[in-house]
Amino acid sequence: MENNVNNPKRMISILEDNGKVSFKLEGKFIAEDVILICNTVILSAMNQLLKNYTETLQGAAKAPVNPEVLNKQIAELKGMLYDFYNVNAANLLATFAPEFEKNPDLTTQAILKAENELIEEKYEELKAEGKVVPLKTVPKAKKIDIEQE
Repeated sequence: MENNVNNPKRMISILEDNGKVSFKLEGKFIAEDVILICNTVILSAMNQLLKNYTETLQGAAKAPVNPEVLNKQIAELKGMLYDFYNVNAANLLATFAPEFEKNPDLTTQAILKAENELIEEKYEELKAEGKVVPLKTVPKAKKIDIEQE
């Protein structure tokens, strides 16, 4: 498909209604543009989540927030978002094109289990050193059904 540079009127619509998602392209797109645009939206959403979380932590504190504690909590959320996106990207690719799976013996679940074990080991180390600051809330993933038009 050719990128239509002369007609810049293009739109990507995403509608979520009770857990069902519809996705619609209006105008001419090349595949790379759609993927880059969607990934840019995801990156923007992740950065907005970090910003909102930082503002919430600072706003909820009754005293000035220790920058070291704040940075640790932000890093923890950033790590959780990273892992969540990493697993979901792998699942998306496995769903879209399972025939391209390069390591069928290394399932997403096995990788996630190994990552969680490493995280738990590091957490126990930090806890033993008294460097753990628990998060009050943990984001939860939910399944979203996709309808294609």
